[in-house]
Amino acid sequence: MPATTTTTSTTTSKTSSTSKTSSTTTKSSSTTTTTTSTTTSKSSSSSPSSTTTTTSSSPSSTTTTTTTTTTSSTSSSASASATVIPLRGLNSLAKAHGRYFGTALDGLWSNTDTTYQALSGNFSEFGMVTPGNAMKWDTIEPTRNVFSYDHGDYILNWAHNHSQTVRGHTFVWHSQLPSWLTSGTWDNSTLISILQNHIANEGGHYAGKLYAWDVVNEIFNEDGTWRSTIWYNTIGSSFVPIAFNAAHAADTGAKLYMNDYNTLLAQGVPVHGMGAQAHLIVGSLPGNVAVNIARFVALGLEFAFTELDIRMTLPATDALLATQATNYASIVTACVGNSGCVGITVWDTSDDYSWVPSTFSGQGAALLFDANKQPKPAYKAVADALAAATVNGNFNSWYTPGGSSSTSVSASSTTSISSTTSASSTSTITSTATPIPLRGLNSLAKAKGRYFGTALDGLWSNTDTVYQALSGNFSEFGMVTPGNAMKWDTIEATRNVFSYDHGDYINHIANEGGHYAGKLYAWDVVNEIFNDDGTWRSTIWYNTIGSSVVPIAFNAAHAADTGAKLYMNDYNVEGTGSKSDAYYALAQTLLAQGVPVHGMGAQAHLIVGSLPGNLASNVARFVALGLEFAYTELDIRMTLPATDALLATQATNYASIVTACVGNSGCVGITVWDTSDDYSWVPSTFSGQGAALLFDANKQPKPAYKAVADALAAATVSGNFNSWYTPGGSSSTSVSATSTSSVSSTTSVSSTATSTATPIPLRGLNTLAKAKGRYFGTALDGLWSNTDTVYQALSGNFSEFGMVTPGNAMKWDTIEATRNVFSYDHGDYIVSWAHNRSQTVRGHTFVWHSQLPSWLTSGTWDNSTLISILQNHIANEGGHYAGKLYAWDVVNEIFNEDGTWRSTIWYNTIGSSFVPIAFNAAHAADSGAKLYMNDYNVEGTGSKSDAYYALAQTLLAQGVPIHGMGAQAHLIVGSLPGNLISNAARFIALGLEWAYTELDIRMTLPATDALLATQATNYASIATACVSNSGCVGITVWDTSDDYSWVPSTFSGQGAALLFDANKQPKPAYKAVADVLAAATVSGSFTGWYTP
Repeated sequence: MPATTTTTSTTTSKTSSTSKTSSTTTKSSSTTTTTTSTTTSKSSSSSPSSTTTTTSSSPSSTTTTTTTTTTSSTSSSASASATVIPLRGLNSLAKAHGRYFGTALDGLWSNTDTTYQALSGNFSEFGMVTPGNAMKWDTIEPTRNVFSYDHGDYILNWAHNHSQTVRGHTFVWHSQLPSWLTSGTWDNSTLISILQNHIANEGGHYAGKLYAWDVVNEIFNEDGTWRSTIWYNTIGSSFVPIAFNAAHAADTGAKLYMNDYNTLLAQGVPVHGMGAQAHLIVGSLPGNVAVNIARFVALGLEFAFTELDIRMTLPATDALLATQATNYASIVTACVGNSGCVGITVWDTSDDYSWVPSTFSGQGAALLFDANKQPKPAYKAVADALAAATVNGNFNSWYTPGGSSSTSVSASSTTSISSTTSASSTSTITSTATPIPLRGLNSLAKAKGRYFGTALDGLWSNTDTVYQALSGNFSEFGMVTPGNAMKWDTIEATRNVFSYDHGDYINHIANEGGHYAGKLYAWDVVNEIFNDDGTWRSTIWYNTIGSSVVPIAFNAAHAADTGAKLYMNDYNVEGTGSKSDAYYALAQTLLAQGVPVHGMGAQAHLIVGSLPGNLASNVARFVALGLEFAYTELDIRMTLPATDALLATQATNYASIVTACVGNSGCVGITVWDTSDDYSWVPSTFSGQGAALLFDANKQPKPAYKAVADALAAATVSGNFNSWYTPGGSSSTSVSATSTSSVSSTTSVSSTATSTATPIPLRGLNTLAKAKGRYFGTALDGLWSNTDTVYQALSGNFSEFGMVTPGNAMKWDTIEATRNVFSYDHGDYIVSWAHNRSQTVRGHTFVWHSQLPSWLTSGTWDNSTLISILQNHIANEGGHYAGKLYAWDVVNEIFNEDGTWRSTIWYNTIGSSFVPIAFNAAHAADSGAKLYMNDYNVEGTGSKSDAYYALAQTLLAQGVPIHGMGAQAHLIVGSLPGNLISNAARFIALGLEWAYTELDIRMTLPATDALLATQATNYASIATACVSNSGCVGITVWDTSDDYSWVPSTFSGQGAALLFDANKQPKPAYKAVADVLAAATVSGSFTGWYTP
C-alpha cells in the first residue's frame, strides 16, 4: 500500500495513531504526602493512565503528587495467556445462590470510556456498586456544614439505572478528611457533635437508597491496637458506638458495617456486618479465611469481601495469572461456603482503573478484567467457584426501582448528569428482571401490511446516542411523527415568517414553498376539535370561522400536498362514545361533500387498566367509510412506582390496542408517543404518573414490548399500508446554518456523503460472502481511543464484516519502536475487540519499507546483523500472536511498478533472500497462519504482478512456506486494470490463495450520482473477479466508512472511496457488492473463521 505519514483530525489514516493513554488527575483530592507504609489509597484515578508517586499509610487514602507519564498498564495487566475466556455473568451466578457480586466505581460523571461503562453497568456481572470516593467526608462536607452530593448522587443514579444495588462508603475514616476538620482543635463534645451531624446529613440524604454503610473504616492497627486518629484521640473508643447509633438513626434500613483491610484474623464487634477489604497479594493469602468468616457469622453478623483485588509484580505471566486465579477462587470458595457471607465486591472493574499501579510501584494486574476489558483466568476461576456453590447465602436486598429510590441531582451537577437522572428516568425502569429481546416491531408490522412508529422531538440538540440508535432503528420504528417541530408556534412564530429548521432536521429536507409536499405520508390536518361530549371545542378557529374551518383546512392541505393522506386526530376516540360519534358523523359529512379526508387518528393516550370498550368495532366503522384508521400517539400510563402487576396489566392493555388494529385491514399502523420512558411527556404532565412506553429509561424493552410483538406476529389479517418512504434526489439536503452544532457534526464530511437519495438496506456482506465460502472484512485502527459508537457498531457487525485487519497497530514502528522492546497494546486491543465480535483477524505486516522506527532506518547494518534483527522481530511478534490470527502479510510492497526490486533497507542489505528468510521465520513463529505477499497495482496482469507470479513460482519450488497473494486494490473510479479474473486465476493455479486485502476505489470530489454509479460498477467488478474463482478467499475494504478513509488526507481533493458514507449509510457500491456476492455460483474455500 502507499506509505502514508500524515493524518488529519477528521480521518483515521493508514499511519499509526497516538497512544490510548492520557494523563488526568487522580480520583481523589486528599493531600497526604508522606510514605509510611506499603498500603495506600484504593482511590482509583479517573483515567487508566494516571499515576502517583507519593503514598500514605492506608489502603483508603489518596495521593496528590502525580506524574503524567503514561504507563504500559494495558500490556502489563493483559492476560499473558491466549485463551479467550467467555463472559458468564458473575453476579448472575452469585445471585442464583443468594449472594451478590459487585464492583467499585468512581469518576463516572466525567468518564467517556464506553466499554468500561458497559462492562461496569452490566447487572449480569456486577449487581452491587460501591462509590470509591464519592461518599467520603472530603467530597460530601468539604466545608463545615455545607454538603455536596453531586458525585454520590451521580453514581447512585447510574447504578440504579443499571438495576444495581449500592453500598455506602464510608462515614468514619482517618483519611480523606477536609482540612477544616483535621486542622481544627476540637474538644470531645464538639467533635461528637460534628460526627453525628455529618452522619445525620449524609445518612439522611441517602436513607432508603443504599443496602449498607461502611460506618467505621480501618480503625485498628495491624497488631489489634486502636489506630491513632482524630476520632480515637479525641473521643476515645466510644466514637464507634456513637457512629453506629447515628447511622442507624439516619438510615434505619441500611446494614451497618465495620470495614478494614488485613482483618481476616481480627476480633469481631456485634454490629450488622463485617467487611473484609481483601487487598491481597498473589501467592500470599492469609490462612483460616473460612474459619474467620464463620466466627463473625456466628455472632449474627453478615460477612462480605468489600474491596477485593489481588495484585502481582509486573509483568503479568501465565504462572502469576494462574496463581492469581487460584487465590481468587480461594476467597470466593470461603464466601460461598458460609450462608452468612452475603457477597463480594472487587475494587474496580478492570486493571486500567485499579488503584494498585499508582500506589505499589511495579505492581498491578490485580482485577478480573485486563486493561482491554477482557476477562482473565481469575474471572474463570471466580465463575467456576460461584457456579459450584452448594451453600446458599441469604442476601435478598436487590435494588427495586421506585419513585423514591433515585435522588435528583443538585443544580450544580452537569447537564449530562441531570439529563439522565431525572425523576422520570428512574421511576420508569422495568421492575421485572426478565430480559426481553428485541424482535423488530416495525418489521413484524410491515410483514402484515402495517407500520409501527414513534414520535420524536429535539433531535437537533439530542446527544443521547442510545436513544437515537433505538429511535432510528427501522426494524423497530418505520414511521416518525415530529412531536412539536411542525406545529404552528414552531413553523410560523411570526406572521408569514416561516421557520423550518426543526422540521427539516427530522425530515432531512430544506425546500421553501409547499415545503413538505411529496415528503410526508400523512398530515394530521385537524387535531382535537371536539369536546368529550361531542360538541365543538371553543377555539379561535371554531369561534371565528365556524365548523367550515374543517373542510377549508382539508382542501387547503390537499392543494398544498396532493399525495399526502389527510387525517382527523384526537384523544378519547379509541372506543365508541360521544366524541368518536362526533368524528364519525363529521367524516360522513365531509365525504358526502367530496372533501379530501382519508383517515381517522386515535391518539390513544390511555391509562393502565382503563381501556375504553368496543375498540375493534370503532375501528371497523371508520374503515367502512373508506377511511384509514391509525393509532397515532399511543402510550399507556400508570401511577408510579411501576410494579410487576402494573407492568403486566400495561402489557395486556397494549396487546388489546394492537389486536384491535391487526384485526382490521383498514388499520394501517400504530405510533407510540416517543421511544422510551425518559423521553415521555407523561411525568411532566400527570403528577406521579409515568412508565407509559414500551422501553424503560435504560432503553430496555418492557413486558408491553413483548406483548405488542406477540400480537403483531400473531396477526392473520393483513393491512393495506404500502407507503414506505422511498427517497428522491431532493429529499436529502444539508441542514441550514442556523441549525445547532450537533447537526453539522453529522454532516461534516459532506464531500463523501452519498449524493443519491435512494435508501440502500443493509444485507450483510459477510453473511452473503460466508454463505459462498468466503469472508468480507474491514481494516480498523485507533479503536482504543475511538468514541464513535455508530462506527464501532457497524465495524463490529459480524454480518457485515467477518475479518479485521489492524491498519497500523501491528507495524514495526508500533511493535518495536525501540530495539528489542516490544509493545503489543494496540495490536492486542484490536485482536481482542475483533474476537469479542467473533471476527477473524489478518496480521499486517512483518516486512515493509515504510513505517520503520528510526533506530532501524538510521542504523548501519551488515547482512548478518540485519537478518538477525528481521528474524528476531518476526519471532517475537509472530510468537506473540501465534494461534490468534488467520494470516500474515509477510512481505509488503517489495517490487517497483516495472517489476524490479524496490530499493529498501531489506533488499539493499540482504538482497532478495530477505523474502524466504522472512517467510521461514514467520512460519516458525506461527505455524498455523497463512503467509501472504501483499502489494498494490497487482490486481490485473502487468509487470509488477508478473514479478510476484515469478517470485511465487521460485519460492514454492524452494519449499518456502508461502500460502497466498494479496492484492491491495487501492483503485480509482473508472480506471480499473484489465484481466482481473485471469490474473487471480494464475496465482490460484500455483496452489496459492488469492485475496483483495485493502480495497477502496476513490474519486475526485464532490461525489456525484454518476461517479457513485461508476464506483458501484467498479466494486462489482472486483467482487465478481473474486467470486468467479474458488481460490479467492475473501475481500477486505480499507476501513468502514468514508470519514475514516486514508484517502482524503493522502490524495488532495479525492475521497468517497468506501462502501459507507460519512454518515455510515450504505452507498450504491454497497448494493453492487451485495448483489454480486448473493449471485455467486462458485463457492470459495475459506474455512478460517475465529473460534473462541
